Amino acid sequence: MKTTSFLISLLLVLTCTVHNAQSFKNASEYLDFIGDEQEDITKDMWNYTKAIAHSKSDKNIDNRRKRLLKTIESAITKIEKADGYGDTDYKSKVLRHMNFNRDLLN
Repeated sequence: MKTTSFLISLLLVLTCTVHNAQSFKNASEYLDFIGDEQEDITKDMWNYTKAIAHSKSDKNIDNRRKRLLKTIESAITKIEKADGYGDTDYKSKVLRHMNFNRDLLN
């Protein structure tokens, strides 16, 4: 199980490093990019919350948690690689919040 999760993580990192860094023409594009990543996380978080509240299957709940973790890790990787627009303070705060959420789920 640890080997499988390690291979998945490795594949995710390698896939993300192949892509070029995102560049933005203006602040609005940058905020839309961050917002889209957070929207994906919110959708998976809601599915996970519903599974906890209504599902009697531990396997279903764990699968939703794993999917949420993958979404968060993917968003963190994309945001880290993206060129921030102007000050990087916002970017660092978003990443800190996402890392905190990931740590809570682990």
